[in-house]
Amino acid sequence: MDHSQEQIYPTSESKGRGNGPDSGSGYVPQALTQAKQRLSETMTAAQDRSRQMIDTTSGYVQRWPFSSVAIAMGVGVIIGLLLAHRGVAMHEVGRRSWW
Repeated sequence: MDHSQEQIYPTSESKGRGNGPDSGSGYVPQALTQAKQRLSETMTAAQDRSRQMIDTTSGYVQRWPFSSVAIAMGVGVIIGLLLAHRGVAMHEVGRRSWW
């Protein structure tokens, strides 16, 4: 390396590198404020959407209570069968299943 071209390494006094007195320290609080605002907006939108879904589901259950119970029971049976099948497959050691 040619001695006429010295390498300049960043120091604590370096400007514009994020660690000096003029590093733009207002950027982090501004970014935090923007992130909090976006999070707040997202949470509000999610709450509104969940309220709509609850209202819709509640209306369906009130209109067709027996269908709702039948659907819930069917979903429960399917989940139970899947879990039972998984349990049998995991513990199968040449034994016969009860069903």
